[in-house]
Amino acid sequence: MKHKTLSGLYRQLEAARWEFFYQGHKSSVLTIPSILPLDSQDRTNLPQNFQSIGARGVNNLSSRLALTLFPPTLPFMRLEISPADRIELAGDKDILTEIQQSLLTIEEQAVSEFDTEGWRPVVASSLRLLVCTGNALIYDRGGDDSRPAVFDMRSYVVDRDPEGTLLSVVLRQQVGVTAARQALGPLAEMPSINMALTVGDGFSSTSEPTVEIYTGAERNDNGRYDYWQEIAGVEVPGSRTEKHSKDLPLMPLRFEPIENAAYGRGYVEDYHGDLHSLEYLSRALV
Repeated sequence: MKHKTLSGLYRQLEAARWEFFYQGHKSSVLTIPSILPLDSQDRTNLPQNFQSIGARGVNNLSSRLALTLFPPTLPFMRLEISPADRIELAGDKDILTEIQQSLLTIEEQAVSEFDTEGWRPVVASSLRLLVCTGNALIYDRGGDDSRPAVFDMRSYVVDRDPEGTLLSVVLRQQVGVTAARQALGPLAEMPSINMALTVGDGFSSTSEPTVEIYTGAERNDNGRYDYWQEIAGVEVPGSRTEKHSKDLPLMPLRFEPIENAAYGRGYVEDYHGDLHSLEYLSRALV
């Protein structure tokens, strides 16, 4: 089923997110409240914990996972020649050595790009979200000047089929009006669009108003994804492309998948009882 706008798809899928958002927020309150606060909360009115055992557990486990998956001094991937090709090339050791050297170079380039393009802090942040709340989204914006970013459940919605295949995903962000006008081009001068950009619909810590930008993808019948962006209900010119699942810039992640559900559950959820008891006892002692 195709939808007219990404904002409409976002609102349609938003209700199904609440159950998992509530559990993730509950885990955040018991460990690190700033990981997944409510929309009405900022850094001045976050819940105050009376113990830090949960926070230390989340930080230690996510750090260990990051170091295990992506060690800073070793390649995190290994490229090898298949056994059949190795047998075929056994008679020409020079070519075999050249291929092995080329594969080693690719491994080193992957590690270098991982560090220089800002992936390590993104992976660290996403693992903290996954351990605590069970869900995170990585957005590989691409481009020479853009670095990947990670978002919590407040900023995106996702839909999957019963087998876990991604059907649609929509990310909601705030962008400055100036950048929005540049992206829309001549469309920004349409009366209705110009009014929306002039007033703005978001909040900002700067003097420039902001407007919501939606980035999303929807699965086609051929198994590929329509990917595009939308500002003020209008599709950004030139943003629509068809992508393979492996090339999709939006990557919704789950720590522990739940059957017949679009979202996952975090590791902290298994220990809500212990963390509740510890929090109440610590508060009483203080």
